[in-house]
Amino acid sequence: MMAMHGLNRAYQPSQEEEINIWREATTIFMTSGRGGCHPLGLVLAAKRRNFGVEVWISQVGTLFIDGVRNEDRKQIVELVDKGFKRQASEQGIQVHTANIT
Repeated sequence: MMAMHGLNRAYQPSQEEEINIWREATTIFMTSGRGGCHPLGLVLAAKRRNFGVEVWISQVGTLFIDGVRNEDRKQIVELVDKGFKRQASEQGIQVHTANIT
């Protein structure tokens, strides 16, 4: 939200917006606490808010999967990951995969 406000001063962050973005971008499960936000989920949320987007990710596989112990939950995290990848592809979002230093 700070980046979006920095790019567009008319964009007004709010607690409600923060929760909405988290709900749009979350991977659902983590070992403890709330699920993490997937980079593709965040870029999709930004695109929905009319920002120009592209994303850099340091790995190809399912993100956050190593932190999930339960097999049923792993399947859900994989499903969410695939959904984000499909949506990004459908939206024509440029995804860069590279180790970031």
